[in-house]
Amino acid sequence: MTDNLHIPRRLEGEPEVNLNPAWSKRQVTSIEQVSLNAVIQVLIQRGICTEADLIAEEARQRAVEQTREAMPALHFSPVQTLSERQVHRHRREDSNRIRRWASKRHWSRKLGTLLFGWKWHRKKNELEA
Repeated sequence: MTDNLHIPRRLEGEPEVNLNPAWSKRQVTSIEQVSLNAVIQVLIQRGICTEADLIAEEARQRAVEQTREAMPALHFSPVQTLSERQVHRHRREDSNRIRRWASKRHWSRKLGTLLFGWKWHRKKNELEA
Protein backbone atom coordinates (compact mmCIF):
# COMPACT_ATOMS: atom_id res chain seq x y z
CA MET A 1 0.00 0.00 0.00
CA THR A 2 2.83 2.39 0.74
CA ASP A 3 4.22 1.80 -2.76
CA ASN A 4 1.28 3.69 -4.28
CA LEU A 5 1.36 6.46 -1.68
CA HIS A 6 2.01 9.91 -3.07
CA ILE A 7 3.48 12.36 -0.59
CA PRO A 8 3.35 15.94 -1.85
CA ARG A 9 6.45 18.10 -1.83
CA ARG A 10 6.95 20.57 0.96
CA LEU A 11 5.45 23.97 0.44
CA GLU A 12 7.67 27.02 0.16
CA GLY A 13 8.57 28.27 3.61
CA GLU A 14 7.47 25.05 5.31
CA PRO A 15 10.06 24.15 7.94
CA GLU A 16 12.02 20.93 7.75
CA VAL A 17 11.21 18.32 10.36
CA ASN A 18 13.85 18.27 13.04
CA LEU A 19 13.88 14.78 14.52
CA ASN A 20 15.74 15.94 17.59
CA PRO A 21 14.34 19.33 18.60
CA ALA A 22 16.39 21.09 21.28
CA TRP A 23 13.53 23.45 22.22
CA SER A 24 11.34 20.67 23.59
CA LYS A 25 11.57 19.64 27.24
CA ARG A 26 10.19 16.21 26.39
CA GLN A 27 11.88 14.89 23.27
CA VAL A 28 9.97 12.72 20.81
CA THR A 29 12.06 9.70 19.89
CA SER A 30 9.48 7.27 18.40
CA ILE A 31 6.30 7.37 16.37
CA GLU A 32 4.25 6.17 19.37
CA GLN A 33 4.97 9.46 21.16
CA VAL A 34 3.49 11.67 18.41
CA SER A 35 0.21 13.21 19.50
CA LEU A 36 -3.03 12.88 17.60
CA ASN A 37 -3.28 16.66 17.42
CA ALA A 38 0.07 16.83 15.59
CA VAL A 39 -1.05 14.17 13.08
CA ILE A 40 -4.29 16.05 12.36
CA GLN A 41 -2.44 19.33 11.86
CA VAL A 42 -0.03 17.73 9.36
CA LEU A 43 -2.90 16.10 7.45
CA ILE A 44 -4.72 19.42 7.15
CA GLN A 45 -1.60 21.45 6.26
CA ARG A 46 -0.56 19.01 3.53
CA GLY A 47 -4.05 19.03 2.05
CA ILE A 48 -4.56 15.31 2.48
CA CYS A 49 -7.88 15.92 4.22
CA THR A 50 -9.91 18.90 5.33
CA GLU A 51 -11.52 19.80 8.63
CA ALA A 52 -14.92 19.06 7.09
CA ASP A 53 -13.77 15.52 6.18
CA LEU A 54 -12.62 14.89 9.74
CA ILE A 55 -15.85 16.26 11.25
CA ALA A 56 -17.99 14.19 8.87
CA GLU A 57 -16.07 11.01 9.67
CA GLU A 58 -16.35 11.66 13.40
CA ALA A 59 -20.13 12.19 13.06
CA ARG A 60 -20.46 8.95 11.07
CA GLN A 61 -18.52 6.95 13.66
CA ARG A 62 -20.58 8.37 16.51
CA ALA A 63 -23.83 7.52 14.70
CA VAL A 64 -22.67 3.95 14.13
CA GLU A 65 -21.66 3.67 17.78
CA GLN A 66 -25.05 4.97 18.96
CA THR A 67 -26.96 2.47 16.83
CA ARG A 68 -24.85 -0.38 18.20
CA GLU A 69 -25.64 0.72 21.75
CA ALA A 70 -29.35 1.18 21.02
CA MET A 71 -29.83 -2.21 19.33
CA PRO A 72 -27.29 -4.66 20.76
CA ALA A 73 -29.30 -7.85 20.20
CA LEU A 74 -30.61 -7.07 16.73
CA HIS A 75 -29.73 -9.85 14.31
CA PHE A 76 -30.35 -9.65 10.59
CA SER A 77 -31.28 -12.68 8.55
CA PRO A 78 -30.58 -12.88 4.81
CA VAL A 79 -33.50 -12.38 2.42
CA GLN A 80 -33.69 -14.25 -0.86
CA THR A 81 -34.22 -11.96 -3.81
CA LEU A 82 -35.72 -12.98 -7.12
CA SER A 83 -33.20 -13.95 -9.74
CA GLU A 84 -33.52 -12.85 -13.35
CA ARG A 85 -35.06 -16.19 -14.24
CA GLN A 86 -37.71 -15.97 -11.52
CA VAL A 87 -38.73 -12.45 -12.49
CA HIS A 88 -39.56 -13.33 -16.11
CA ARG A 89 -40.90 -16.80 -15.26
CA HIS A 90 -40.04 -18.46 -18.52
CA ARG A 91 -41.70 -21.78 -19.17
CA ARG A 92 -39.29 -24.66 -18.72
CA GLU A 93 -38.22 -26.13 -22.02
CA ASP A 94 -38.79 -29.84 -22.53
CA SER A 95 -35.51 -31.71 -22.13
CA ASN A 96 -36.61 -34.65 -24.30
CA ARG A 97 -35.28 -33.98 -27.82
CA ILE A 98 -37.71 -36.33 -29.57
CA ARG A 99 -40.70 -34.81 -27.80
CA ARG A 100 -39.45 -31.31 -28.69
CA TRP A 101 -39.09 -32.36 -32.35
CA ALA A 102 -42.54 -33.98 -32.34
CA SER A 103 -44.24 -30.87 -30.98
CA LYS A 104 -43.56 -28.88 -34.16
CA ARG A 105 -46.10 -30.48 -36.57
CA HIS A 106 -49.52 -32.11 -36.38
CA TRP A 107 -48.46 -35.42 -37.94
CA SER A 108 -45.43 -35.73 -35.62
CA ARG A 109 -47.65 -35.14 -32.58
CA LYS A 110 -49.96 -37.94 -33.74
CA LEU A 111 -46.94 -40.19 -34.19
CA GLY A 112 -45.70 -39.36 -30.67
CA THR A 113 -49.15 -40.17 -29.27
CA LEU A 114 -49.28 -43.53 -31.04
CA LEU A 115 -45.71 -44.61 -30.25
CA PHE A 116 -45.10 -43.17 -26.76
CA GLY A 117 -48.57 -42.27 -25.46
CA TRP A 118 -47.75 -38.60 -25.13
CA LYS A 119 -50.60 -36.16 -24.52
CA TRP A 120 -50.49 -32.74 -26.10
CA HIS A 121 -51.97 -29.50 -24.76
CA ARG A 122 -52.04 -26.04 -26.28
CA LYS A 123 -50.09 -23.55 -24.20
CA LYS A 124 -50.46 -19.80 -24.34
CA ASN A 125 -47.16 -18.03 -24.91
CA GLU A 126 -46.49 -16.31 -21.56
CA LEU A 127 -44.13 -13.75 -23.07
CA GLU A 128 -46.72 -12.35 -25.50
CA ALA A 129 -49.54 -12.12 -22.93
